[in-house]
Amino acid sequence: MRKLIIPAIIVFTIVLNAQPSFEFGQNYQIISVNNVNQKFPYAAFDSNGTLHLVWVNQSGSNLNVYYAQSVDEGYSYSDPVRINFHVHTVVAYIQAGPKIVIRDDEIVVVFMDDRTGYTSVYVNVSTDGGMTWGEDLKVSDQQYLVAYHNIGVGVDNELHLIYYSYNNNYSFNSVRYATSPSGLIDFSPSEPVGIANEEMEPCDCCQPDLVIRGNGDLYIGYRNNNSNLRTHYLVRKSFLSDNFQEPVEISNISDIVSYCPSSGPSLSIENNYIACGFHVSQENNSYVNYTSLDLLEFSPAVNVNPGSAPQQNFPVVVLKESVIHTVWMDYRDGNSDIYYAAMGLGATEVVNEQKINDDPENSNHVHKDPFLIWNDNNLYCFWSDNRTGNYQLFMATTSGDQSATITVDYGQDWNLVGLPLEVEDGSYNLIFPESIEGTLYSFDDGYSLETSLIQGKGYWLRFESAGSTTITGTPVTELTISLNEGWNLISGITNSFHSSHIHDPDGLIIPGTIYGFTPNGYSEAEILYPGKGYWIRANNSGNIILASD
Repeated sequence: MRKLIIPAIIVFTIVLNAQPSFEFGQNYQIISVNNVNQKFPYAAFDSNGTLHLVWVNQSGSNLNVYYAQSVDEGYSYSDPVRINFHVHTVVAYIQAGPKIVIRDDEIVVVFMDDRTGYTSVYVNVSTDGGMTWGEDLKVSDQQYLVAYHNIGVGVDNELHLIYYSYNNNYSFNSVRYATSPSGLIDFSPSEPVGIANEEMEPCDCCQPDLVIRGNGDLYIGYRNNNSNLRTHYLVRKSFLSDNFQEPVEISNISDIVSYCPSSGPSLSIENNYIACGFHVSQENNSYVNYTSLDLLEFSPAVNVNPGSAPQQNFPVVVLKESVIHTVWMDYRDGNSDIYYAAMGLGATEVVNEQKINDDPENSNHVHKDPFLIWNDNNLYCFWSDNRTGNYQLFMATTSGDQSATITVDYGQDWNLVGLPLEVEDGSYNLIFPESIEGTLYSFDDGYSLETSLIQGKGYWLRFESAGSTTITGTPVTELTISLNEGWNLISGITNSFHSSHIHDPDGLIIPGTIYGFTPNGYSEAEILYPGKGYWIRANNSGNIILASD
């Protein structure tokens, strides 16, 4: 075996930092349209895993609802289709854009439109998987303006629709509720929910949310207004009951403001628990909490970012596997960014906080309209931002490329190293900035001076003194390595694994010839660690495969 003569004793250890359970990857711009602002994304997955997305295209004062679908988890989409029959009269606000639900083979979209002079609620339905759409139907039945709609599918496949109704002078009238039976778009005459009276009413420009439990019970979350005290409430209608029960306070945090905050709560339900995210205008903070559905007594509210004085707003929550996942707009760097954090049921603080949008720090871009959805054990976040000029739709997911961090401790003098992550620039002076210039050597039937590290290859690299470096990039879970007959210098993948798990279909590796370098010299390696280099001997040329266990 040919190698450099290096008598120094080294110390080389590797620590793989524990990564969060969910880590959002790179941002993807989806469905780009020139000279148009795209806003208010909202999505649903069907039982086949197809993603159905709706949003608003705005050109000047003209707003229209568009639909597209993705069969590859949101990475590519069908051609967008406008689904409002009457053009340019759609009405939408933050949190109050189009909503979409899946009912068996039907895709149902509900939105606001003022084609008749007063804003009303309309529905359009596709019965062929989004390929074609019919003429939209007006489904609100009030004389004057209505707004702030939401829709859900019950256990009996009924559609449940809510919206706010206003008087001729635009004062608040009532919260309306209507249903449409399975297989039909034929809504019943709306009825008042019964949460508005002479003393209090829902905040008239704050979007309500609606969720339905597996037993058919329906829950509405809303922001109240009692003489400018704008706390949040939950009201329940039991399955098959005709009446809504008395509202339950979601949080007793005082929130006295003289204006409408334009921010409503977000609800998510799983089994016997319901989670809530909401904004407190008086503090400019957002919170999450939860309750069991048996007790309906909410836990103390937890600030999504207690260390940040600037505003957080418009939280969206998803409750899955007893964890509250939340995204929100955060203004800590000036203009708003999209942030994520999580809190387990029973916990008293959020963890795993991370900024989702990946454009440069202090970029002055605005990121808004966050929406969070869960599918197949992964989270998908959609939002709108103006990094390209106009507001366009972006997506990040925990199912794609993930970020990982590995800290490598190296000793004085020579070390055998490798590149355990996929990085944008593998230059050795960036990966190992304290290394000695001109000392990176690869081996291919002889040593070659190199300037960059490549995944799968091993290298000698020299340092003046002991230290450490941190490498951040995309995990490498599987790697095919080409071997030459004789000795080869290789490196592993992101995770450590046993040498017996190397996939060697052609039997190239000569048994007992995988060596690592230790303070005492060479020793046979049983475990291949990330970031470390190894000698390996082959009886012929060919490929081996390294893969996570």
